[in-house]
Amino acid sequence: MNQRGFTLLEILVALVLASFVLAIVISEPFSQRKSLEEDLAQIERGLRYMSDESALKNTIVRMKFFIEKEPGEWAIEYGPSENFVIPSKEDVSGTETSEEEEARLKKEKETNMKFNKIADFGESNQELKTNVKFVGIGTRLMGKLQKKGEGAIYAFPGGEKDEAIIVLATDEEIATLETSAFSSNVKRTFYLLSERKEDEKEAKIESLSEELFLKWQSGKKD
Repeated sequence: MNQRGFTLLEILVALVLASFVLAIVISEPFSQRKSLEEDLAQIERGLRYMSDESALKNTIVRMKFFIEKEPGEWAIEYGPSENFVIPSKEDVSGTETSEEEEARLKKEKETNMKFNKIADFGESNQELKTNVKFVGIGTRLMGKLQKKGEGAIYAFPGGEKDEAIIVLATDEEIATLETSAFSSNVKRTFYLLSERKEDEKEAKIESLSEELFLKWQSGKKD
């Protein structure tokens, strides 16, 4: 029986291929974390800029989120005076009639017309990296995390801004940004996802984001 061993060249080729595959597997989570951290840093910069602009222009300034766009987008916009009444954001999914929906959308359009993009921060909307997405945003006045449509966080000339939580995710982890009303500090937290199947990941992101919002909303600390 003719038994042939591997040649040195064959062994070297196998090692190179194995190293290449291993490098791809190892680098992917690091690449996603890098993208996530870059987007978080840019949003943090936007939040501080928003507060500074509100005081400088003596007007309401907001960070507007386009949650469902792919990739997700956000922008800094200035609006009317501090006497402007910001419309409340309620969860109306599945509860409003077509007439109520039409009236709500009309009101939102009227509100949006009162705001203009701040060109100094970028003429076009800021985009998330392709492997990062918005999961949702929430404020102290919301009963649920907003995961669809357009949302906003507001800053006021007196130095106050919405206390808010912003939730982003990649295929590997969830990250949250938490803002305070009168502080420029932003709390950043990461939560790893252990699920491997795509549908399990999506389900986990949905459930964990709601859990994190309710925990933040109730004021519980780690």
